[in-house]
Amino acid sequence: GVQTCALPILINIARLVAAFEGKSEISLDDIYDRGLCPFGAPVKILGEGELSAAIKVEAHKFSQSAADKIRAAGGEVKELEVEG
Repeated sequence: GVQTCALPILINIARLVAAFEGKSEISLDDIYDRGLCPFGAPVKILGEGELSAAIKVEAHKFSQSAADKIRAAGGEVKELEVEG
């Protein structure tokens, strides 16, 4: 079965911005499709990096600094349930 205690894959804002330049919405599927983490793995967004535009990001978890940065830039964070 699927292990629910899998450690999340950590992705910095800087990496997201670099991978999805010019994109205003980044879904979990986008993150998997781009190969930033293994398909089905829990994803946690970290706050390292700068945001110059509003983006909407889907992930399982966000660090406080990541969520603050995304919101401060006018974007949105959407926390998803980790499927157990």
